[in-house]
Amino acid sequence: MPTLYIHPRKGLFQLTRCKDCGHNFQCQNCDANLVTYRTSTYKIELICHQCQSFYSYPNKCSICASQNISSMFAGIDELINTLDSLSGQKSFQFGSKNAAPDWFKKISTGLVDKIEAETKMAPEGVMDEESLTFSDQQTGFKIQITQNKSKLNILSDVLENLVQGENVVTTRVFDPQLNYFKFNKIVFVQADNLLASPDYLVQEDTHKQLAEVLARVNPESTIYFDTVSPENAFFNTLLTLNSIHPENQSVSNWYKSFLLKESGLREKFKFPPFYNLLLITSQEKDKQKSLSILHDIKNYLLTIKAELPEIEIGSPYPARFLKRKNMFSYHILLRYPKGYSRFSVLRQTVGSLALQKHLQIRLNPKHLF
Repeated sequence: MPTLYIHPRKGLFQLTRCKDCGHNFQCQNCDANLVTYRTSTYKIELICHQCQSFYSYPNKCSICASQNISSMFAGIDELINTLDSLSGQKSFQFGSKNAAPDWFKKISTGLVDKIEAETKMAPEGVMDEESLTFSDQQTGFKIQITQNKSKLNILSDVLENLVQGENVVTTRVFDPQLNYFKFNKIVFVQADNLLASPDYLVQEDTHKQLAEVLARVNPESTIYFDTVSPENAFFNTLLTLNSIHPENQSVSNWYKSFLLKESGLREKFKFPPFYNLLLITSQEKDKQKSLSILHDIKNYLLTIKAELPEIEIGSPYPARFLKRKNMFSYHILLRYPKGYSRFSVLRQTVGSLALQKHLQIRLNPKHLF
């Protein structure tokens, strides 16, 4: 049986840097690090994932003129190169335009109808454990946490020694079109990336997608999580799914247990579904103007606070990519209780401000940065 490698990072490398002065190569239009891609057999380019700008791979540093340029933090393309080198056989990237090899065609049929019928994904962003219908069978697969001692290594030594035969790679944590039952090993490459997001939904999204995968795997499979931080509580919790573990539980109970804890945190820190969030974004070509607009918005909202009791008004903060497509973005976050009695007043007030100042308004967005 083949091995499935899951690595949600595209391209060859995620970061290109001058090793002498430490300069990171970023897009000229955005505050985003450029991703290295092989765009043809003999050509490597840097691409911005925010605005899709292309740049030639640098032969020297634009700051210190050093030619000591290095790319690091491997993406899925470099993972494929590594697997091909170690196994001596061409890997198949699921979801790519490349024709599937014959050995993959043999395992891409015969999905486990029972698991498919009894499993469904929880609604996105909704803490509702009652909506789950995962099969409640005890798990038979084995979870193994392997330590990658360097963030720069695509695979730990343990996983390198396991590479052999036929390998499938994908950037998606969960893909309903993949037949997970047909893999004897499933490897989450650089598994720390599963939690590498500042958004409040990252834990929920990760647990939800992993639950979908684990509900479909072969009971005799081994699932590897390769991480630089094996002591992380997230990975320790996954070990409770092992049949030899004293806390062994079903996938559904594992997910419901997470939802219960997450629900308590959401209520304590005033996040959905207990509170609603309004994210107000200003985008301007002038950085200071973008920030000033939101300061003015906050000051105005504070003057009418008596008309909007229970509203919490945050301070302006920069977007995750402050500069994107030559526009500077700042956010301000408003919180108000679920079922807020003054919502119509709030909607009219914020809507009017958005029209006047050309603001973007999002209700309970997935990304707050």
